[in-house]
Amino acid sequence: NSGCLTGIRAADTILKVGISRRAFRAYLRLCDDVTQDMWYGRLIRRLALSSAHRGWLDAVIELAREHPPTREGLFHCVSGHKPFKEIRRDISLRDVLPRLLRVSGRWLLKRAIETWR
Repeated sequence: NSGCLTGIRAADTILKVGISRRAFRAYLRLCDDVTQDMWYGRLIRRLALSSAHRGWLDAVIELAREHPPTREGLFHCVSGHKPFKEIRRDISLRDVLPRLLRVSGRWLLKRAIETWR
């Protein structure tokens, strides 16, 4: 998604401003939203990978089933409809964290019971 956006903006800059130092500065300004969102994207990617390796992704998906803001956040992370910065702003950690801990505890307990059987 960001590759398409920056490519379109590069073409638009070349057509409207040309190829110059001034054009490059204009292009950077046009891509400001994408470049500012990159570290949020990297953080979310690392969290997703870490969660998947530790088996916590199941708990997040279970939380998304019962908590619409989390479900919408996951959808937007995958679809690219919203910048990561905006997704993070829409999801209140104060609201999600206790829910995630509860769901994770339930999930871990269920997993432990299955292992003991």
